Amino acid sequence: MNSKRYPFKICIQMKTASYRKRLDLCMLVLFPFLMFGCSALDQKRHQKPNLLIIHTDEHNFRTLGCYRELLSEEQAFVWGEGLNVETPNIDWLAHNGVLFTKCYASTPVCSPSRASFVTGMYPQHTGVTKNDISMYDEMITFAEILQSKGYHTGYLGKWHLDGEGKPQWEPERKFGFEDNRYMYNRGHWKKLEDTLGIPRVASIDEDGTPNYNLDGADEQSFTTDFLIDRTIRLISENKNDSFCFMVSIPDPHGPDRVRPPYDEMYTGLPFIDPGTYNKSEEGVPSWARKAKNAGIDQSQNFGMVKCIDDNVGKLIDYMRIEGLLQNTIIVFTSDHGDLRAEHHRHNKGVPLEASVKIPFIIYFPRKIMNGDS
Repeated sequence: MNSKRYPFKICIQMKTASYRKRLDLCMLVLFPFLMFGCSALDQKRHQKPNLLIIHTDEHNFRTLGCYRELLSEEQAFVWGEGLNVETPNIDWLAHNGVLFTKCYASTPVCSPSRASFVTGMYPQHTGVTKNDISMYDEMITFAEILQSKGYHTGYLGKWHLDGEGKPQWEPERKFGFEDNRYMYNRGHWKKLEDTLGIPRVASIDEDGTPNYNLDGADEQSFTTDFLIDRTIRLISENKNDSFCFMVSIPDPHGPDRVRPPYDEMYTGLPFIDPGTYNKSEEGVPSWARKAKNAGIDQSQNFGMVKCIDDNVGKLIDYMRIEGLLQNTIIVFTSDHGDLRAEHHRHNKGVPLEASVKIPFIIYFPRKIMNGDS
Protein backbone atom coordinates (compact mmCIF):
# COMPACT_ATOMS: atom_id res chain seq x y z
CA MET A 1 0.00 0.00 0.00
CA ASN A 2 1.40 3.39 -0.98
CA SER A 3 1.26 5.45 2.23
CA LYS A 4 1.60 8.69 0.29
CA ARG A 5 -1.94 8.30 -1.00
CA TYR A 6 -3.69 7.50 2.27
CA PRO A 7 -3.61 10.36 4.78
CA PHE A 8 -5.74 9.07 7.64
CA LYS A 9 -4.18 6.78 10.24
CA ILE A 10 -6.92 5.72 12.61
CA CYS A 11 -7.13 3.76 15.85
CA ILE A 12 -10.69 2.53 16.28
CA GLN A 13 -12.80 1.96 19.32
CA MET A 14 -16.14 0.35 18.58
CA LYS A 15 -18.89 1.25 21.02
CA THR A 16 -22.26 -0.42 21.30
CA ALA A 17 -25.43 0.24 23.25
CA SER A 18 -24.88 -2.80 25.48
CA TYR A 19 -21.13 -3.13 25.72
CA ARG A 20 -17.82 -1.61 24.71
CA LYS A 21 -14.89 -3.26 23.16
CA ARG A 22 -11.60 -1.83 22.10
CA LEU A 23 -10.01 -2.74 18.84
CA ASP A 24 -6.47 -1.46 19.08
CA LEU A 25 -6.10 -1.60 15.34
CA CYS A 26 -4.03 0.94 13.49
CA MET A 27 -4.93 0.96 9.85
CA LEU A 28 -4.66 3.19 6.85
CA VAL A 29 -8.06 4.09 5.48
CA LEU A 30 -8.96 5.56 2.11
CA PHE A 31 -11.86 7.90 2.63
CA PRO A 32 -14.77 7.60 2.18
CA PHE A 33 -14.68 3.84 2.67
CA LEU A 34 -15.59 2.46 -0.72
CA MET A 35 -15.20 -0.95 0.88
CA PHE A 36 -18.80 -0.51 1.99
CA GLY A 37 -19.95 -1.57 -1.47
CA CYS A 38 -21.82 -4.84 -1.66
CA SER A 39 -20.40 -8.02 -3.12
CA ALA A 40 -21.67 -9.09 -6.52
CA LEU A 41 -24.05 -11.53 -4.83
CA ASP A 42 -25.36 -8.84 -2.49
CA GLN A 43 -26.00 -6.52 -5.42
CA LYS A 44 -28.21 -9.13 -7.03
CA ARG A 45 -30.25 -9.48 -3.86
CA HIS A 46 -30.39 -5.88 -2.77
CA GLN A 47 -30.26 -2.41 -4.18
CA LYS A 48 -26.82 -0.87 -3.89
CA PRO A 49 -26.46 0.89 -0.52
CA ASN A 50 -27.05 4.62 -0.40
CA LEU A 51 -24.43 6.94 1.09
CA LEU A 52 -25.36 10.01 3.14
CA ILE A 53 -22.61 12.16 4.66
CA ILE A 54 -23.45 14.76 7.30
CA HIS A 55 -20.44 17.05 7.61
CA THR A 56 -20.08 19.87 10.14
CA ASP A 57 -17.47 22.61 10.32
CA GLU A 58 -14.93 23.16 13.10
CA HIS A 59 -16.51 20.78 15.60
CA ASN A 60 -15.02 20.08 19.04
CA PHE A 61 -15.61 16.37 19.74
CA ARG A 62 -16.39 17.05 23.43
CA THR A 63 -19.71 18.66 22.50
CA LEU A 64 -21.10 15.25 21.47
CA GLY A 65 -22.45 12.95 24.16
CA CYS A 66 -21.17 9.77 22.49
CA TYR A 67 -17.59 11.09 22.74
CA ARG A 68 -17.99 12.76 26.11
CA GLU A 69 -19.14 9.52 27.77
CA LEU A 70 -15.81 7.89 26.91
CA LEU A 71 -13.81 10.57 28.74
CA SER A 72 -12.93 11.25 32.35
CA GLU A 73 -14.99 13.93 34.11
CA GLU A 74 -12.08 16.34 33.83
CA GLN A 75 -11.77 15.82 30.08
CA ALA A 76 -15.49 15.64 29.37
CA PHE A 77 -16.44 18.92 31.03
CA VAL A 78 -13.56 21.28 30.25
CA TRP A 79 -15.85 24.36 30.21
CA GLY A 80 -17.43 23.68 33.59
CA GLU A 81 -18.54 20.76 35.73
CA GLY A 82 -21.59 19.07 34.24
CA LEU A 83 -21.96 21.65 31.45
CA ASN A 84 -22.79 19.89 28.21
CA VAL A 85 -25.04 19.61 25.17
CA GLU A 86 -27.40 16.66 24.92
CA THR A 87 -27.03 15.13 21.44
CA PRO A 88 -29.36 12.10 21.43
CA ASN A 89 -29.66 11.83 17.65
CA ILE A 90 -25.96 11.84 16.83
CA ASP A 91 -25.45 9.53 19.82
CA TRP A 92 -28.04 7.16 18.32
CA LEU A 93 -25.96 6.86 15.16
CA ALA A 94 -22.90 6.06 17.27
CA HIS A 95 -24.63 3.58 19.58
CA ASN A 96 -26.06 1.72 16.60
CA GLY A 97 -22.99 2.00 14.42
CA VAL A 98 -19.24 2.45 14.78
CA LEU A 99 -17.67 5.36 16.62
CA PHE A 100 -14.06 6.22 15.77
CA THR A 101 -12.24 7.54 18.84
CA LYS A 102 -8.94 8.45 17.20
CA CYS A 103 -9.74 10.01 13.86
CA TYR A 104 -7.56 12.98 12.95
CA ALA A 105 -7.68 15.50 10.13
CA SER A 106 -4.84 15.37 7.63
CA THR A 107 -4.47 19.12 8.15
CA PRO A 108 -6.65 20.92 10.73
CA VAL A 109 -7.76 23.71 8.39
CA CYS A 110 -10.97 23.79 6.34
CA SER A 111 -9.91 23.55 2.69
CA PRO A 112 -6.99 21.09 3.00
CA SER A 113 -8.98 18.74 5.22
CA ARG A 114 -12.02 18.83 2.94
CA ALA A 115 -9.90 18.06 -0.11
CA SER A 116 -8.36 15.08 1.68
CA PHE A 117 -11.79 13.83 2.70
CA VAL A 118 -13.31 13.79 -0.78
CA THR A 119 -10.18 12.43 -2.51
CA GLY A 120 -8.34 10.31 0.09
CA MET A 121 -5.16 12.23 -0.75
CA TYR A 122 -2.70 14.31 1.25
CA PRO A 123 -2.89 18.12 0.78
CA GLN A 124 0.36 18.18 -1.21
CA HIS A 125 -1.31 15.93 -3.79
CA THR A 126 -4.63 17.79 -4.00
CA GLY A 127 -2.97 21.19 -4.37
CA VAL A 128 -4.94 22.50 -1.38
CA THR A 129 -2.32 23.23 1.27
CA LYS A 130 -4.17 26.14 2.86
CA ASN A 131 -7.57 27.80 2.78
CA ASP A 132 -9.10 29.42 -0.31
CA ILE A 133 -7.07 27.44 -2.86
CA SER A 134 -8.73 25.58 -5.72
CA MET A 135 -8.33 21.81 -5.81
CA TYR A 136 -6.48 20.44 -8.84
CA ASP A 137 -8.79 19.73 -11.78
CA GLU A 138 -7.49 16.18 -12.17
CA MET A 139 -8.45 15.11 -8.65
CA ILE A 140 -10.92 12.21 -8.54
CA THR A 141 -13.46 12.20 -5.71
CA PHE A 142 -15.54 9.39 -4.26
CA ALA A 143 -18.58 11.08 -5.85
CA GLU A 144 -17.12 10.60 -9.32
CA ILE A 145 -16.48 6.93 -8.62
CA LEU A 146 -20.00 6.35 -7.31
CA GLN A 147 -21.52 8.37 -10.14
CA SER A 148 -19.77 6.05 -12.60
CA LYS A 149 -21.47 3.14 -10.79
CA GLY A 150 -24.91 4.58 -11.40
CA TYR A 151 -25.44 6.62 -8.24
CA HIS A 152 -27.31 9.92 -8.16
CA THR A 153 -24.87 12.32 -6.50
CA GLY A 154 -25.29 15.71 -4.87
CA TYR A 155 -23.71 18.19 -2.49
CA LEU A 156 -25.32 20.84 -0.30
CA GLY A 157 -23.64 23.53 1.78
CA LYS A 158 -20.10 24.79 2.19
CA TRP A 159 -17.55 23.40 -0.28
CA HIS A 160 -14.42 25.57 0.15
CA LEU A 161 -12.42 23.92 -2.64
CA ASP A 162 -12.88 26.42 -5.46
CA GLY A 163 -10.65 29.35 -4.56
CA GLU A 164 -11.68 32.64 -3.01
CA GLY A 165 -15.22 33.00 -4.35
CA LYS A 166 -17.73 33.92 -1.65
CA PRO A 167 -20.41 32.67 -1.53
CA GLN A 168 -20.12 31.53 -5.18
CA TRP A 169 -23.15 29.29 -5.58
CA GLU A 170 -23.10 26.18 -7.77
CA PRO A 171 -19.38 26.07 -8.65
CA GLU A 172 -18.72 25.15 -12.27
CA ARG A 173 -16.43 22.26 -11.34
CA LYS A 174 -18.66 19.60 -9.80
CA PHE A 175 -16.10 16.87 -9.08
CA GLY A 176 -18.77 14.22 -9.45
CA PHE A 177 -21.44 15.94 -7.33
CA GLU A 178 -23.92 16.23 -10.17
CA ASP A 179 -26.64 18.10 -8.27
CA ASN A 180 -24.75 21.01 -6.72
CA ARG A 181 -27.45 23.69 -6.89
CA TYR A 182 -27.17 24.17 -3.10
CA MET A 183 -23.38 23.99 -2.99
CA TYR A 184 -21.59 27.25 -2.27
CA ASN A 185 -17.86 27.78 -2.11
CA ARG A 186 -17.35 29.45 1.25
CA GLY A 187 -18.78 31.58 4.05
CA HIS A 188 -20.61 30.95 7.32
CA TRP A 189 -23.94 32.47 6.41
CA LYS A 190 -26.73 32.37 8.98
CA LYS A 191 -29.76 32.79 6.70
CA LEU A 192 -30.49 31.25 3.30
CA GLU A 193 -33.44 31.29 0.93
CA ASP A 194 -34.28 29.92 -2.51
CA THR A 195 -37.05 32.07 -3.91
CA LEU A 196 -37.99 30.77 -7.37
CA GLY A 197 -35.61 27.88 -6.81
CA ILE A 198 -32.48 30.05 -6.84
CA PRO A 199 -30.54 29.82 -3.55
CA ARG A 200 -28.96 32.91 -2.06
CA VAL A 201 -27.83 34.40 1.24
CA ALA A 202 -30.93 36.01 2.74
CA SER A 203 -29.13 38.71 4.72
CA ILE A 204 -27.37 41.39 2.66
CA ASP A 205 -25.92 44.88 3.10
CA GLU A 206 -27.36 47.93 1.35
CA ASP A 207 -24.95 47.39 -1.54
CA GLY A 208 -26.09 43.78 -1.93
CA THR A 209 -23.10 42.19 -0.20
CA PRO A 210 -24.06 39.07 1.82
CA ASN A 211 -23.48 39.31 5.56
CA TYR A 212 -23.75 37.17 8.69
CA ASN A 213 -26.75 38.98 10.15
CA LEU A 214 -29.05 36.61 12.01
CA ASP A 215 -32.11 38.83 12.43
CA GLY A 216 -35.32 37.00 11.58
CA ALA A 217 -33.69 33.59 11.14
CA ASP A 218 -36.11 30.75 11.89
CA GLU A 219 -36.57 27.01 11.32
CA GLN A 220 -37.00 27.61 7.58
CA SER A 221 -34.21 30.10 6.89
CA PHE A 222 -31.47 29.35 9.43
CA THR A 223 -28.70 27.71 7.44
CA THR A 224 -28.57 24.40 9.33
CA ASP A 225 -32.34 23.94 9.03
CA PHE A 226 -32.38 25.12 5.42
CA LEU A 227 -29.70 22.68 4.29
CA ILE A 228 -31.22 19.68 6.07
CA ASP A 229 -34.65 20.48 4.60
CA ARG A 230 -33.13 20.65 1.11
CA THR A 231 -31.27 17.40 1.76
CA ILE A 232 -34.56 15.72 2.61
CA ARG A 233 -36.04 17.14 -0.58
CA LEU A 234 -33.12 15.82 -2.63
CA ILE A 235 -33.43 12.37 -1.07
CA SER A 236 -37.17 12.40 -1.75
CA GLU A 237 -36.52 13.12 -5.42
CA ASN A 238 -34.14 10.14 -5.69
CA LYS A 239 -35.33 7.69 -3.03
CA ASN A 240 -36.17 4.97 -5.54
CA ASP A 241 -32.61 4.90 -6.90
CA SER A 242 -29.16 4.58 -5.36
CA PHE A 243 -27.89 7.94 -4.14
CA CYS A 244 -24.79 9.55 -2.65
CA PHE A 245 -25.44 12.93 -1.03
CA MET A 246 -23.22 15.06 1.19
CA VAL A 247 -24.59 17.93 3.29
CA SER A 248 -21.94 20.29 4.65
CA ILE A 249 -23.30 22.40 7.52
CA PRO A 250 -21.18 25.54 8.16
CA ASP A 251 -21.79 25.40 11.94
CA PRO A 252 -20.60 25.21 14.70
CA HIS A 253 -17.83 27.30 13.13
CA GLY A 254 -18.01 30.95 14.18
CA PRO A 255 -19.45 33.48 14.29
CA ASP A 256 -20.93 32.13 17.51
CA ARG A 257 -24.56 32.95 16.82
CA VAL A 258 -27.61 30.73 16.51
CA ARG A 259 -31.33 31.25 15.96
CA PRO A 260 -34.02 31.17 18.67
CA PRO A 261 -34.72 29.21 20.80
CA TYR A 262 -31.21 27.77 20.73
CA ASP A 263 -29.68 31.18 21.40
CA GLU A 264 -31.00 31.16 24.98
CA MET A 265 -30.82 27.46 25.86
CA TYR A 266 -27.39 27.71 27.46
CA THR A 267 -27.12 31.37 28.43
CA GLY A 268 -26.34 32.03 32.06
CA LEU A 269 -24.46 28.78 32.57
CA PRO A 270 -21.30 29.18 34.70
CA PHE A 271 -18.77 28.50 31.95
CA ILE A 272 -15.12 28.51 33.00
CA ASP A 273 -11.80 28.56 31.16
CA PRO A 274 -10.45 25.08 30.38
CA GLY A 275 -7.77 23.71 32.67
CA THR A 276 -5.17 24.13 29.92
CA TYR A 277 -5.95 27.84 29.61
CA ASN A 278 -2.74 29.71 30.41
CA LYS A 279 -2.31 33.44 30.00
CA SER A 280 1.42 33.23 30.60
CA GLU A 281 3.70 32.82 27.59
CA GLU A 282 6.56 31.44 29.65
CA GLY A 283 7.84 28.23 28.11
CA VAL A 284 5.32 28.44 25.27
CA PRO A 285 6.71 27.97 21.73
CA SER A 286 6.40 30.95 19.40
CA TRP A 287 3.75 29.33 17.19
CA ALA A 288 1.47 28.93 20.19
CA ARG A 289 1.90 32.35 21.78
CA LYS A 290 -0.75 34.23 19.89
CA ALA A 291 -3.86 34.19 22.07
CA LYS A 292 -6.90 33.52 19.90
CA ASN A 293 -9.73 33.17 22.38
CA ALA A 294 -11.39 36.56 21.92
CA GLY A 295 -15.05 36.50 21.00
CA ILE A 296 -15.80 32.97 22.20
CA ASP A 297 -19.40 32.49 23.31
CA GLN A 298 -19.70 28.93 24.52
CA SER A 299 -23.43 29.20 25.12
CA GLN A 300 -24.00 30.00 21.44
CA ASN A 301 -21.62 27.23 20.36
CA PHE A 302 -23.61 24.76 22.44
CA GLY A 303 -26.78 26.11 20.85
CA MET A 304 -25.41 25.55 17.34
CA VAL A 305 -24.52 21.95 18.21
CA LYS A 306 -27.99 21.38 19.66
CA CYS A 307 -29.58 22.74 16.47
CA ILE A 308 -27.41 20.41 14.40
CA ASP A 309 -28.43 17.42 16.51
CA ASP A 310 -32.13 18.24 16.23
CA ASN A 311 -31.77 18.44 12.47
CA VAL A 312 -29.91 15.15 12.35
CA GLY A 313 -32.90 13.74 14.20
CA LYS A 314 -35.25 15.22 11.60
CA LEU A 315 -33.23 13.59 8.83
CA ILE A 316 -33.15 10.21 10.60
CA ASP A 317 -36.91 10.34 11.18
CA TYR A 318 -37.52 11.03 7.49
CA MET A 319 -35.25 8.16 6.46
CA ARG A 320 -37.03 5.83 8.88
CA ILE A 321 -40.51 6.78 7.66
CA GLU A 322 -39.45 6.25 4.04
CA GLY A 323 -37.87 2.88 4.83
CA LEU A 324 -34.41 4.05 3.78
CA LEU A 325 -32.40 3.54 6.99
CA GLN A 326 -31.68 -0.15 6.50
CA ASN A 327 -29.97 0.38 3.15
CA THR A 328 -28.20 3.67 3.78
CA ILE A 329 -24.67 4.25 5.05
CA ILE A 330 -24.77 7.40 7.20
CA VAL A 331 -21.46 9.07 8.02
CA PHE A 332 -21.25 11.90 10.55
CA THR A 333 -17.99 13.83 10.66
CA SER A 334 -16.29 17.24 10.47
CA ASP A 335 -13.29 18.84 8.80
CA HIS A 336 -11.35 19.63 11.99
CA GLY A 337 -11.81 20.52 15.62
CA ASP A 338 -12.01 23.76 17.58
CA LEU A 339 -9.90 24.60 20.61
CA ARG A 340 -12.59 26.71 22.31
CA ALA A 341 -10.05 28.41 24.66
CA GLU A 342 -8.08 25.26 25.37
CA HIS A 343 -4.40 26.16 25.57
CA HIS A 344 -5.44 29.82 25.47
CA ARG A 345 -6.48 29.50 21.83
CA HIS A 346 -9.53 29.46 19.60
CA ASN A 347 -10.14 27.89 16.19
CA LYS A 348 -7.75 25.31 14.76
CA GLY A 349 -4.58 25.01 12.68
CA VAL A 350 -2.25 23.75 15.42
CA PRO A 351 -1.17 20.20 16.40
CA LEU A 352 -3.27 20.03 19.57
CA GLU A 353 -5.90 17.35 20.27
CA ALA A 354 -9.00 19.55 20.18
CA SER A 355 -7.78 21.13 16.93
CA VAL A 356 -6.86 17.98 15.01
CA LYS A 357 -9.27 15.35 16.37
CA ILE A 358 -12.58 15.03 14.55
CA PRO A 359 -15.79 13.14 15.26
CA PHE A 360 -16.33 10.23 12.91
CA ILE A 361 -19.34 7.90 13.10
CA ILE A 362 -20.59 5.31 10.63
CA TYR A 363 -24.10 3.85 10.71
CA PHE A 364 -24.97 0.98 8.37
CA PRO A 365 -27.30 -1.66 9.85
CA ARG A 366 -26.87 -4.08 6.94
CA LYS A 367 -23.20 -4.53 7.79
CA ILE A 368 -22.86 -3.10 11.31
CA MET A 369 -25.19 -4.38 14.00
CA ASN A 370 -24.95 -2.53 17.32
CA GLY A 371 -21.36 -1.61 16.70
CA ASP A 372 -20.27 -5.09 15.61
CA SER A 373 -18.76 -5.16 12.13
